[in-house]
Amino acid sequence: LELGARWDVAHPLLRALRELRRVSDILLECMSFWSNMDGTVKELGRLKEHTASLVKYASKSSSLKARFDSRLAEYSEFWASLMRLCEQYCAAVEPALQKAHALVSKVENVADNIDARGYLALGDNDVTMCH
Repeated sequence: LELGARWDVAHPLLRALRELRRVSDILLECMSFWSNMDGTVKELGRLKEHTASLVKYASKSSSLKARFDSRLAEYSEFWASLMRLCEQYCAAVEPALQKAHALVSKVENVADNIDARGYLALGDNDVTMCH
């Protein structure tokens, strides 16, 4: 009976550990996304500097104005592409984050139940020791 009782307590914890590993995998994917975002932000900085130089000189020449318009179109497309990527990321990650939140809540509840059982067991032992 004691082994069975331990298994009842351990089983949800083992399941929770498996789920936490899945959460860890999801977080690794998120970390990869944000690491790639670093390169994207650096590229944006480079584009900003390039655009600032073009703006400064574009008004002086029609060929520079055409080049500026071309670069501005590329810049706009880059931002639109980044926006689509971020929207896809948010759409893909939101369900997993909600599931992770639910799992963490469930694990906290299991831990609270285990703690409560431990306190009750200690209380029962204290009571029997006093008698």
